[in-house]
Amino acid sequence: MMRIYVSIWIFCCLILSVGASTQNPKDDFLSGLQLFQTPLPTGFQVDNEVIADKKGNGGILELRPRSIAEFDLSFQLKFVPGEWKNPATFSIIAERSYGVWRIILSPYEKGGGALLAFFTPANKEFGEQMYFMKRKLMLPIGQFISCRLIADDSRLELYLDGKKHLLGSAPGFGKVKLQNYRLGYELRNVVLNYTPATEKEKILSKNIVPNSSFEYATNRDVPDYWSGSADVYRSNGVPNLYATAKGRKLLRDIFALQSSDKSPHGDNSLMLTPPAHLMSKLINITPQKKYVLSAYIKCDQGEKVTLGVTQSSIKQPLFAKTYEGNGQYQRVELPFNSKQVKRVSVFARTQSEKPFEIDAIQLEQGEIASPYQPCFADTGFLLANDVNADACADNVNSIDRQTKGKFSVVDSTVEIDNPELRIIDPQTSQYALTCSLKNSSNIAANILLSAVLTEEYGTPILLQRQIKLLPNAKEQIEMLPFALQNEDKVSMRLAVNYANTLDPCVTLKKTLYAPAILKCYTEYPFYLPDEKTVRMVVELSPELQKSAAGGQVSIRYLVPEDAAYPFFVKTFPVLAENRAVYEIPREVNVPGKTFAYEVQVISATKKILHKSMAKFMSLNPGQSNTALRVNRINRGIYFNEEEFFPSGILVYPDFGSEQLAYYKQCGFDDITVVTTWSNPAKNKVFMEECLKNNLRVFVFHQQRKYSLSSFNILEEFRKYPNFAGMIPNDESPDVSVYESTLRAKENSPERLIWCNQNFSTYRAFANRLVPMPGDVLSIDRYPFILQPLCRPQPTRDIYSIDQCLKMLAADAERERKPVFLWLQSSEKFDKEPTPEQLTYQLYCGVINRAMGFCYFGSLPESDVVWQAMISLNQELKALRPYLFSRNPEPKGIVSANPGIRILSKKLNDEIVVIALNFSLQKQTGVIKGMEKSKNIEILFEDRTITSNSDGILTDQFEPLSRHVYRLKIK
Repeated sequence: MMRIYVSIWIFCCLILSVGASTQNPKDDFLSGLQLFQTPLPTGFQVDNEVIADKKGNGGILELRPRSIAEFDLSFQLKFVPGEWKNPATFSIIAERSYGVWRIILSPYEKGGGALLAFFTPANKEFGEQMYFMKRKLMLPIGQFISCRLIADDSRLELYLDGKKHLLGSAPGFGKVKLQNYRLGYELRNVVLNYTPATEKEKILSKNIVPNSSFEYATNRDVPDYWSGSADVYRSNGVPNLYATAKGRKLLRDIFALQSSDKSPHGDNSLMLTPPAHLMSKLINITPQKKYVLSAYIKCDQGEKVTLGVTQSSIKQPLFAKTYEGNGQYQRVELPFNSKQVKRVSVFARTQSEKPFEIDAIQLEQGEIASPYQPCFADTGFLLANDVNADACADNVNSIDRQTKGKFSVVDSTVEIDNPELRIIDPQTSQYALTCSLKNSSNIAANILLSAVLTEEYGTPILLQRQIKLLPNAKEQIEMLPFALQNEDKVSMRLAVNYANTLDPCVTLKKTLYAPAILKCYTEYPFYLPDEKTVRMVVELSPELQKSAAGGQVSIRYLVPEDAAYPFFVKTFPVLAENRAVYEIPREVNVPGKTFAYEVQVISATKKILHKSMAKFMSLNPGQSNTALRVNRINRGIYFNEEEFFPSGILVYPDFGSEQLAYYKQCGFDDITVVTTWSNPAKNKVFMEECLKNNLRVFVFHQQRKYSLSSFNILEEFRKYPNFAGMIPNDESPDVSVYESTLRAKENSPERLIWCNQNFSTYRAFANRLVPMPGDVLSIDRYPFILQPLCRPQPTRDIYSIDQCLKMLAADAERERKPVFLWLQSSEKFDKEPTPEQLTYQLYCGVINRAMGFCYFGSLPESDVVWQAMISLNQELKALRPYLFSRNPEPKGIVSANPGIRILSKKLNDEIVVIALNFSLQKQTGVIKGMEKSKNIEILFEDRTITSNSDGILTDQFEPLSRHVYRLKIK
């Protein structure tokens, strides 16, 4: 299409803001410049080809062209210092046929600023905001910033001082405006290059069906937002028919994405053969409106195809009509009234055994179908892969907010950061609270810093200190020492006030972890009757290690209820290392009884410096036909002394014998079953079939009204030796979760019992001054669903997985519990993850020391995804011995590239280094500290690499890819 470009030097391009009086610019300024909207809003001035609103009165400047299609707008912008009233903003408003883009710059008076961008669709069927992005950035005051906005169907790019911010796509046409609110500014060198919209471009698409002609497939065998196997919308995975080797092949044959130049639109169409049918994701519609659904359908003469919409199942259509084929593509229409319905799913099916083809589906308001056009949102598929940089920023930021604590800010010139507890005196359990304080103002500040600290069973501790902060200064502050009773979690409320007026500045509420002065724990939480020894870990803090030099570690074996009379006492010299593992005999062994080792650290002068206790249980032989327990040294799971790394999928009890056999053939050794809506008969059949296939089973049972209680389910499954454990609660912060989890564990001490969390419910528990409930810390985070419509993948929201795992790390380390991560696999009505995304999910978990995975939602519809899951599971099996190693992790092996994260493991005479590219770009990985000039095997890739004479390994990484290096050591 021929493009016509018009270059315009713009200094006013103005429209009167609502309610404002106006003034006319000087005639000589407008001489020869005829393309601007006038008059100027009140308070705006023009001087020396600079347009300004220095007092921040506010107004709208509008470019005269009305039908701007593609455009390139650039200008220089300076924010003027003045009396600010937040929020103070400068906006670029780009009206498009399908909605409005708003790009908002909000400078902070004391420095910094924020960029906010969102798209508000004109059609409310797409929601209030299809896209929202917010990020911090530098917006200096008093100096010009270069701004540029480029827009076309497939991109909307903002450049600020040359740095690109990719926002989205901007199909259609419309006006462009500049607007300020409470913010003084100057504007110069405004240039607009644009293409006027053609008459053809002004014919807008009314289609609200995304990917309606199947052009976009994140995984090559399944079009995004469509399923060929689901009867019910939002059903995860595939029906059992397609969960076998034969069924997987059948699905690909009967739900076939095909390319053809004879498709009614684009390159792709779908061919469906029963029992496959077509079903879309749920689409928003407006109640009490007339709609028409249309599509191009092709089937043999006399064959019949039904097209319709439903709220849930194709077996319960809201509106449907059957059409007879003629061997050619024909367009069919189904008018209907939406009545009270707010969302529908489009479906198509045939009752015969013959295939049919379908393409170019359209759902629009009206009574007669308009010529087919793709949904305008489809332009988003053309965006670069990093466009979703902050598309789900609320999810990511909420994790940040939870980990950083809750701030109440009145005066932003004072900031608190990094509060920590530090050991002062190990003998008296004295700690100090430290934090950093920053004064961002240009004048000195007299600060009163107050802290209230609360332990679970302690008296609140009040600390205060008066501090003078110089202008623009940042200081590390330490409060006076205080004693803690529990040496565990501490609730902190830290407040900053001006000392002379007591006016509040900022308050921070956060749960802190007190570093342990002395930590001791047995290898397992319980022992079997025939086990005669216990391995116990004793860790001394550096402060205690220093005080105990030349002294002893005394270990007393006792019954906790009668600690005055130990069964024996054994002493060992304090070692040079702060961590030691002792093998201690169990000379007294009473099944079903709780015992403990009390550890005393004694100085060289025979003074008890500190002591702690490690409890464990002696299991009753009649309690179990198996033993599944956490190893607190490597935080791995052992099933009857065998290493057990869960990495299965979640299914329902009707997953039959043929499906379970196929699942086992694909290399999986464990499975999670949802029993919430099941019955004992189904559960029995399922467990017996799993037992035949040597599959270990986790039970996911959320108690529901009219369903069996979790304790009934627990007793039902305990008789099976392959029953591994149970999740009786999911994503609930209710305090009753503690009670039910503890009760389940008491009933079944030999199985894993834990509750699953998301990041919000997890922090609700972590902020309480009690241990986390259950044997395992488990969290789910599915970053590839609920993304803005028609956005490409991958997205930087994947980093929320990493943030979730880091959030769990402190609790998992302190309580010596394993971390389990739920992975996203089957989500066909949004987008199933790509193999690259699956790789990132799993290896992100491995590098963050997760010791168990579960794929949510059964087998995926895409074979590309399923084969990737099988391969990754095989990789995990190969890595399992290294991940379970009890050897200390090698020191000195580091990644020199921040985008490449590594985990090193040592097993006997081998070291394995797992490296993952966390970036969405290709990276050159540089790993230091390897063996010098060594030929190193790269697992799973059938290649080797050589480190140089300095022990540096250099390798190339694709986005989100992993390499696993194995080398022999001397």
